[in-house]
Amino acid sequence: MEMLSQAEVDQLIAQLTAGTLNRPVERREEPHNARVRLYDFRRPDKFSKDQLRTIQMIHDTFSRQLSGYFAGKTRTVVQTFITSVDQMTYAEFLRGVTNPGIIGVVKMTPLSGSALMEVTPNVGFPIIDRMLGGPGQALAKSRPLTEIELTVIEGILEGVVEILGSSWKNIIELRPSLEAIETNPMFVQVIAPNEVVVVVATEVRVGECAGAINLCLPYLCIEPVLPRLSAHQWFSSAQRGTLREPDSVTMGLREVPVEVTVELGDAEVTVEELLNLEPGDVVVLRQNIEHELKVYVDGRPKLLGRPGKSKKKVGVLVTREVGGVA
Repeated sequence: MEMLSQAEVDQLIAQLTAGTLNRPVERREEPHNARVRLYDFRRPDKFSKDQLRTIQMIHDTFSRQLSGYFAGKTRTVVQTFITSVDQMTYAEFLRGVTNPGIIGVVKMTPLSGSALMEVTPNVGFPIIDRMLGGPGQALAKSRPLTEIELTVIEGILEGVVEILGSSWKNIIELRPSLEAIETNPMFVQVIAPNEVVVVVATEVRVGECAGAINLCLPYLCIEPVLPRLSAHQWFSSAQRGTLREPDSVTMGLREVPVEVTVELGDAEVTVEELLNLEPGDVVVLRQNIEHELKVYVDGRPKLLGRPGKSKKKVGVLVTREVGGVA
């Protein structure tokens, strides 16, 4: 501690009496890199951070599948990735929707209520242009869809909605369906303006054009599955789905249609005999009636069988495989 001399004390008293003494300014130390986030206590957050992270992981899968889907439809390079997952009010979401725009109303069966899928015009119109054989250029100014464009984008969104359902399979067997397409956001009041929603923004790049597909999921719609929206539940379900994957592939292959034909026999005729054939003529086959018939699966001989009848239809009783026992 430093001691002041008598002269310095007299000088301080004089300055204080005259009112010319400068008081040192107190400095407040601010925390390093402090970040302030606005929080409205009148509208508390309904989605936890863990739930938002799980929703993002779900739609990361959605984004990857969406890229391949658009690339196959447009025959060009398409990049998609999630840019944000935020919760807000429904009114705040509608204020950010382009008017006129492309808004799909998606029924979230078996969940109650509907979700919204907004396709921004700067990526929606290039996709439509590519589907109609154009180079995939964006419009200088947004406009309502024509009847032909509406039909094209409806087919596109139906495929996107199907991908959305498969992305949620580890949480719930979702069967979403496209109910309608609107161009004016004021006509899609699916919930009250002050209700909380989670908005998943996916950036889409089609060639040189970039836009977004924004999915709006109301809290009231996905509330029944909120307990399952945790990272632990997600990874556990994903692992079980991986273990079941071979079974699902096998089940899928069982649904693939194949053509089955039966060869009754063959005969050899001359061109003259072929030209002289008339209705009622009989062509004798080289196949003996007691011999087994060849059964072809997708054009290849696989089975042998005997001809017969099943009720009022002609049929073949399979006896064995070609070269073995059935």
